[in-house]
Amino acid sequence: MADFIHDRELVGEKFPLGFTFSFPLEQEGLAKAKLTHWTKGFSCSGVEGEDVVDLLRKAIAKRGPDLNVKCQRAMIKLDFF
Repeated sequence: MADFIHDRELVGEKFPLGFTFSFPLEQEGLAKAKLTHWTKGFSCSGVEGEDVVDLLRKAIAKRGPDLNVKCQRAMIKLDFF
């Protein structure tokens, strides 16, 4: 994203960003969701129980583009048994 913004001379502009994170989440708001646990063979320490939107914001901020994460679309698996 940072390269895209820089290459197109869009530095300083604000951009909305929505994303889909298809792992089990506790959705706490339009732009707040905590990862309950990893599935599909994925594993990354320090993420379970954390707000994935906040983690994305922090990762983006390290690279510099001014992106405003507007929403997170949760793909939630419901276990009934």
